[in-house]
Amino acid sequence: MGPDGEVAFAATLRGAGVNSTNDSGIWAEDSLFGLRKVARNGAAFLVAPGDARTISRLKVAGISGGGDGRPVAFNAMGRLAFGATFTNNTGGVFVAILP
Repeated sequence: MGPDGEVAFAATLRGAGVNSTNDSGIWAEDSLFGLRKVARNGAAFLVAPGDARTISRLKVAGISGGGDGRPVAFNAMGRLAFGATFTNNTGGVFVAILP
């Protein structure tokens, strides 16, 4: 959970058209805009202008410091950190800014 009640989670998907290359993602919810997809494996992700890469793996970047001992992926401004690995074997840590 974030400082203003934001929630983020990773989930595995099932259903028509879903396979091992596109079956997981990260979603976030806030009080203004509701539930939204942050990123999904198998989808294109814009790393920089003109540089879109296909996501192969995702991880919510939980860090210590929530005061209760549980990991926290949101910073004090409500921004969500997550890691992505791409099909070209590159990767990075990214920040999703929720409105």
